[in-house]
Amino acid sequence: MNLWGDFYGVERRLRERLAATPEAVSLQLSLSRALFSQQRYEEARGGVRRLLRRADLGPRQRADVLLLAGQIAFMEKKYAEAVEQTRAALALRPADAEALLLQATVLMADGRYEEAAAAYRQLATPAGLIGLGRALLRLDREPEARQSFAQGMELAPRDPAALFFGLGLDGKDGRALEAALADTTHSAKALHAWAEIFASQGRYGAAAACENAALDRDPAHFPARLGLAEAQAAAKNYDQALQTLAPLRHDMPESSKIALTEARFLAWSKRYEASLDAYARLQRENPADPVLKKEAARTAWWGKMPEQGETLFRSIYAAPVDHQLALPRGKSDERQPGASSISPAP
Repeated sequence: MNLWGDFYGVERRLRERLAATPEAVSLQLSLSRALFSQQRYEEARGGVRRLLRRADLGPRQRADVLLLAGQIAFMEKKYAEAVEQTRAALALRPADAEALLLQATVLMADGRYEEAAAAYRQLATPAGLIGLGRALLRLDREPEARQSFAQGMELAPRDPAALFFGLGLDGKDGRALEAALADTTHSAKALHAWAEIFASQGRYGAAAACENAALDRDPAHFPARLGLAEAQAAAKNYDQALQTLAPLRHDMPESSKIALTEARFLAWSKRYEASLDAYARLQRENPADPVLKKEAARTAWWGKMPEQGETLFRSIYAAPVDHQLALPRGKSDERQPGASSISPAP
């Protein structure tokens, strides 16, 4: 059974399959993607580098690997590197929609709105039209932006992002959102997608309203249940967020994503001991995950437990024996020790 947020289970199954067929490119790429999904960017990048050194990659496979490299760089806010990776992918797969969309997204994040608009214009898709509209808004060209949003909505009338901007939900007038939430034709999936857009804009109250409306449509909708807790936590309503998360923990005790979310909420709410206990449980399940150790170390420092924090941080670069044995013969782990970037909370 594929469980929502069961990242460790996915990783474990991929490693088991790789043990039987260690040279399988598709499995190696899938493992790097699984590590990327867990925010384990250094390990994911190591897998990407090993794949790019292979001479037997076809153009399509190499482009897929380059796109993952671009996604990793983007998440680390290395925007110039991310753009270069997308350009390399496009050299292998010209006009590839995924590569163009990633490139435009990176350029937007980097504040290069004219270049982002040019990239979006190459996409004859709803995502391209909506992205173009967002870039034009940043360039103070609202009439053109609204025209682009309308075209996106015309092309895909039920696309959540097209609806969001086409209905004017990005504006400050709350009446548009009230009317949209009252319209029962909008699905839980669409409402959750709107919540994600609102959250990306820092509008957490609107995000929570969308998640609640999504749960009215479908009380079992996992992304909306988790998204509501995240919106509440982002608004610093930590007790409420933990209460929202509790039924999810009960329903899906094996989901590492939910367990990690709980550990973070506890840390943010200054329940440091409880948070460290939650991180310790996760570390027992997956000792090789450096994200857990980094976040636990930060939590210990926040809680004025510097010795525990230092011990946790130093353990990041002491990879377990079974992790080292899982590497290809003659290869060492590409992670290198470095100075701590974690500092106590102000």
